[in-house]
Amino acid sequence: MSVGAILLVSSLQKAEAQNFAPNPILSTQYLEKGQSNDKLEGSPFLFENFVQAKITTGDGLEYDNVNILYNVMTEKVYAEIPHNHKIVAVQNVNSILVNNDKALPSVYLKSGFPVVKGNTTKSLYQVLTAGKVTLLKKDQRDLFDNIVYGKALNGKKIVRTSAHYLFHDNQITEIKSTKKYVLEALATNQKALSVYIDNNNINLKEDSGLQRVVNYYNSL
Repeated sequence: MSVGAILLVSSLQKAEAQNFAPNPILSTQYLEKGQSNDKLEGSPFLFENFVQAKITTGDGLEYDNVNILYNVMTEKVYAEIPHNHKIVAVQNVNSILVNNDKALPSVYLKSGFPVVKGNTTKSLYQVLTAGKVTLLKKDQRDLFDNIVYGKALNGKKIVRTSAHYLFHDNQITEIKSTKKYVLEALATNQKALSVYIDNNNINLKEDSGLQRVVNYYNSL
């Protein structure tokens, strides 16, 4: 167990510890507090298993090399205690930096943005690019009835969705992944952006396409 994980667990005076199996995510059926539901399809977690991360709290404390889970549906972050297979809820999370494989891009999650679309200042967004305009991605998990015709038992299904936002001058605005909406949101350089999108054949449905456009806007 890393020093960071030990310090984190010992500092969580209000955390609720729950008994889990060693790898609760392998079945993707754990929704909350270790409760398994055989009729539940899908996972509420951002990552399908524990990931090693650096956590920063709202108090300015930093903890490195902590194994965490992030439940997107409940907006809760959990840290694993390896020696007894327990998980503790991490309070007051300001940011999470995940990079298990140096060959892959880091995932940076941050809270503290204005209230919008049901999200609070404690909601965690993935920061796709930062600058005078910051591009954010909010992962979501929606719960639906999972009706299978011809079967007596039906359950619930968790569906992965996401939304993109621009943060600028302490304001946050949701954008749709189309050229029309992106140009309206970045109105001060519409002509240059339109040419850039067309000349580079940028697919705005992809995160990388939105990143390129916002990075270009920030460079103007």
